[in-house]
Amino acid sequence: MRILGALVKAAVSAAFFYLLYRVVRGHDFAAIVRGADPMYFALSIAIVPVLLVTSCAKWKVLLDAQGCRVPFLFLIRVYLIGYYFSNLLPSMVGGDLVRLYYAGKRVGSHGHAAASIFLERFTGILLLLALVAFAPLIRPALYRHPAVWIPAAGAAGLLALFLMMMRMRDPFTRIFGAAAARAGRLSAGARSSAARKVLGRIETVLRKAIGKAEGFHLKLATGVTVLRTDRAVLWKVIALTILFYLLAGLNIWLAFQTFTQAPPVWEIIAVLPTAMLVAMIPITLGSLGITETSYVFYFGLLGMPAAPTAAMALLMRLKLVLLGVVGLVAYLAHGDRFRKDAPGSSAAVPAPSPR
Repeated sequence: MRILGALVKAAVSAAFFYLLYRVVRGHDFAAIVRGADPMYFALSIAIVPVLLVTSCAKWKVLLDAQGCRVPFLFLIRVYLIGYYFSNLLPSMVGGDLVRLYYAGKRVGSHGHAAASIFLERFTGILLLLALVAFAPLIRPALYRHPAVWIPAAGAAGLLALFLMMMRMRDPFTRIFGAAAARAGRLSAGARSSAARKVLGRIETVLRKAIGKAEGFHLKLATGVTVLRTDRAVLWKVIALTILFYLLAGLNIWLAFQTFTQAPPVWEIIAVLPTAMLVAMIPITLGSLGITETSYVFYFGLLGMPAAPTAAMALLMRLKLVLLGVVGLVAYLAHGDRFRKDAPGSSAAVPAPSPR
């Protein structure tokens, strides 16, 4: 089933790239690439380590808050190895699982490592949702397009749900527990075996869903507790998250400038979060194809031509591949050292393999 799923996602990625080809067909795409500005190309590559350092700084703040002191260079190496597994082996092992393994080995607790990675991701997603909902206010006319106002409304709803969850205790048990219990009672009292089987299946599905959802809520509650314990940590995390998205906008601006006149950074930020959110839909292999097509579509709403935008998107993909290559070098050079058990470490998570 995993192989079949990967093949389906690969086919969807190919379909998106074919759609992208149809959009830029008829333009002199090769001339656009040949006319790339070498100075902006170099600056576009140079900003990648800045983004990486920003992400690692946020991760380190969250680890330090739990008393886990880890060298910054170690976190950079682990992050790079995660990029290798995520970008060059998108169907194998997730980058976060790799980071969990190596960081957990180093600090002697996979629980603390998991909490830091969850908080790093979750705080980033919270700000992304806020930007999807409100960043189009920079150009209010964008809300007239369904591809903008529908994600904005959905993001606002998710933000409200997360805020509600932060204030509730066992919210999913309260909401769906009664339904699961009722399905169980109806199953026990059903006269036909078919009805008992269906109702029993419904109860099982509901209880499994409640268990997984409450597991997520427990992580969320634990993370909120960590951030509330030390307000300085909270403000550092907020500042680094905002900085990351500002740098992401600058990253796009530099990539645009490599091929054409870029829109202002604030207009990029008006649509970039929505494009990023759409690119996260898990229907392709490693977001291949859907990311590039999303960029062409959403920056088209700003009036950007399709061909230079496609060139920009492919440059962004190239930078991810380069990060993955550097991660491969880090893995080959330091993987064996990372796999050695540190004092007090746990072997609960198996070592990832590139195979």
